[in-house]
Amino acid sequence: MGQDRIFSVLACGFVHRDQLLLSSAFKLSSIRVRKYAILDPEQDRERQPDLFIVNDDAPAGWALWRDFATRFNILQAPVLSIGKAPEPLNGEAENALHFKRPIVASRLLKTVDDLVIRAYGYTPELVISDQADSEQISRLTAAAGGQAAAEGANRPRILVVDDSESVRQLMGGKLKLYGAETEFAETGEKALDLAHGNRYDLIFLDVMLPGMDGYEACRRLKRERRVSHPVVMLTSRNSRIDKLKGSLAACDGYLTKPLSNADLESVLARHLPRSENPSE
Repeated sequence: MGQDRIFSVLACGFVHRDQLLLSSAFKLSSIRVRKYAILDPEQDRERQPDLFIVNDDAPAGWALWRDFATRFNILQAPVLSIGKAPEPLNGEAENALHFKRPIVASRLLKTVDDLVIRAYGYTPELVISDQADSEQISRLTAAAGGQAAAEGANRPRILVVDDSESVRQLMGGKLKLYGAETEFAETGEKALDLAHGNRYDLIFLDVMLPGMDGYEACRRLKRERRVSHPVVMLTSRNSRIDKLKGSLAACDGYLTKPLSNADLESVLARHLPRSENPSE
């Protein structure tokens, strides 16, 4: 990936409630290199969409799609149909995927990503895992290397605390794609040192660390260092007891590895100061 790109999306044939759900889903993309913006079919009639989302349960949706696709001569533009049926009712568009209701923001965004990757050749984003291989790391590092650093006072600062080198590399690459400045620590003790002299917008903290574990590090960050920024536990342990320990340590979130794109984006959208709340 290179510079930020905003893909224009024309939503065809949806009622107001569905439009709000689509808008909320696409707010999750506001912190990424690949972003989505919904066009208004009335106000943006002269703008060519990059892709269409069509209500497969409403004939008016496909009529609007045909109107725009014919006018701009883009009948082969990517189309995502949304409906109750397991397969799209309209088979005219070749470069298409189908999404079965209900509209769930994270699942919808992933499907749109899949469609854009297929149509425009973007490399899929990788999940964060302790078992990432060298090829995965190389692909993400190459993608992040082409991303220009964000500028200005709103550039978020994030601390990643994990003793796994592959996790640090993957998190660093991903967060760079979102315009973040990232620092790293391999131990809880190092995290405490860094938090003493620096301010971060967000801290990702692994549970299983050499020496001081993540729960103790979180408690000390909150009570001794009195950090006000969010601390999100990042671990492969996901039992109720582990989550309870995280809550007792005053963490602000709990994510399990392998970490999906949707989960990471949701956390960034919730906690970074420049992000919008997708639920609003």
